[in-house]
Amino acid sequence: MKCKLEYIENKSIELEKIELFNNAEETRKNLDDIFDERKKEYLKFFESERKIIESENSKNKKELEEFKNKIEEKRNYFRKPILIISAICVGITLYGLFKINSVSNLINEHEKKLTYKGALEKAKVKDQPIIYGSMNEPLRQGDIEITVTNVLRESMSTNKDKVKVDITLENLSDEDLEINSNMFKIVGDSGRADSNSSSIFNKNIDRIVNRGRKEHFVYGAVVKKNDKNLELEFGRGVIKLN
Repeated sequence: MKCKLEYIENKSIELEKIELFNNAEETRKNLDDIFDERKKEYLKFFESERKIIESENSKNKKELEEFKNKIEEKRNYFRKPILIISAICVGITLYGLFKINSVSNLINEHEKKLTYKGALEKAKVKDQPIIYGSMNEPLRQGDIEITVTNVLRESMSTNKDKVKVDITLENLSDEDLEINSNMFKIVGDSGRADSNSSSIFNKNIDRIVNRGRKEHFVYGAVVKKNDKNLELEFGRGVIKLN
């Protein structure tokens, strides 16, 4: 009797195990079915998203191509005016260079005439009598009138001084005249002063004085320390610098 009960108990346990196994198998199948359904749903969703993205990419690519074509059309539209403007600028530049060269040639010719006229004026007054003048008094030579307004004497070394003469010059003619430092010289008891030592300083004198205009400048020369009775010579005019 006892053995029969044990047998029945063992069989019950086996049946429970079999039932549990069957239940587990059924649960696995259910899970597999659920997974397959989810998998299909995800695949369907991803496929739908892929198609949407491809559609958007195609649309963007088309819009980009259209924008590129519009840019190209605008560039072609503005290219011709730019070429025309560039050609005009080149023409204006060449014309400007031509005019500058022409003006430069005219100025050079004008300066040659002025220099030639200055030489003629010197030749005309060569045999005229000497005219003496004083500081702060106008002295006229031809169409030019000068006035010495101030004289400054500075020590340079133990045996040399530098003399600076303030001069106001007026062009009384009806034409522009060229002036330069060679028109003037300072003379003392020992002879003509050295103006070459002041050549850089005197280069500022070289200029063209317009008709009816006045110019102010400083003429310089180097004299000996003990040199006295200095005079400024201008053409046939002499101005005492005492």
